[in-house]
Parts: sequence; C-alpha cells; structure tokens
Amino acid sequence: NAVAVVNDRWAQPGTETFPLALHHDFRTPEYTQYNDVRSQKWEATRGIGHSFGYVANEDPANIITPLELIQSFFDAVAKNGNLLLNIGPKGNGDVDPLHEVPLRALGAWLNSNGEAVYGTRPWERASTGATDASGTARQVRFTRGTGSVFATVFDTPVAGSLRFPKAEMPPFTRVTLIGHGALSHREAAGEVVVDFPAVAEAPAHCLKLEI
Repeated sequence: NAVAVVNDRWAQPGTETFPLALHHDFRTPEYTQYNDVRSQKWEATRGIGHSFGYVANEDPANIITPLELIQSFFDAVAKNGNLLLNIGPKGNGDVDPLHEVPLRALGAWLNSNGEAVYGTRPWERASTGATDASGTARQVRFTRGTGSVFATVFDTPVAGSLRFPKAEMPPFTRVTLIGHGALSHREAAGEVVVDFPAVAEAPAHCLKLEI
C-alpha cells in the first residue's frame, strides 16, 4: 500500500498566502525556524539565495554561507525538523559554483560530525548556552543517540574552560569531542565545566556526552 504525507500548504483561490491548514502531516515554515522542540515533525524551507530557482544576477551576498547553512540545518534537526533547501540549476543543468560552496561545506561537516545527526532524535530540550574561556557566550543545540546526548556548540570556543549550566545538561559520565577524543570535565558552582582544546575554526563542534 502506498503511504504519503501532506504538508500545510493549502492555497486558497485568489490568494498567494497559505492560511493555517487544519489538515496536514507537517508544517513548513519558510525562511524561518521554530524556537523549541516540536512534538510534530516539520520542515524548514528556503532557497540557497533569496528565491526558489536560479537568478543569474543574484547578489552573491544573498547566498547562504557555509556557517549559516550548517547551523540552521543542525538547529532544525535539534528541534525535530529537517531542512528543505532549494538549489536552482542553470538552464544547462549546471549548479552555480557559488551555490556549490555551502553545499560542499555541509557535506564535509557531516562527514566529520554525522554521528550527532544520523539516527538521532531530539533531546528533551533543543538548546542551552555555554561560556568559553574568553567569556564569550556560545549557542548549543542537543540531539539524542543511543546511550548518549550530543551537545553541539556553534562557532569555535576559545580553548580552555567551557562552562554549561548544570541544570540544562544531561547527567553524563564521559565527554568526547568528535574528531578529537575524550575531554576532561568537572562540576563547579552549578556548572558543568569541559576543558575544550584548541581546534580549527568550524561552524559547529560536537560533544558526545555518554549517559
């Protein structure tokens, strides 16, 4: 038997908007995302630029950057969603080289950090914050695997003590930085402190917390 899912884009005659649909399987916010974990699956939709389709004279500044793509993708995954990204080819079927840059960056990042994405589910909360050794606030997103929770830190923390609010972290026995190895950690003054190493700049770094 065939199985299908239906989105929420029920257009009304004579309008260009999609009013709130009463009958749907998943939501499709466009060029935006939700703030927390959703119980119902959803799909963030956007073009690689400011439109759906190839625009020959589009300003390169409109193209999503590798950092923006990787972080928005992981943000959706952490909130029980996925990302539908439109890439408009040229008339001859080629993909614009400017469009290839963020796509290849996402592929390379997933090759190194896919463990925090593939086969995971959202954790009980989507996000928290962390403070690195320089005092800079960092955004964190969670996903849940088998026997582990992944805390993915956006951008690159300064090496040293990376502090998380204990109340917003899962209890864990071991922490590993994917692609690097085990890190030392401790609790102090209501915080979980992880000794974060010096690493190459990247849009996000994944900590595997064994629970």
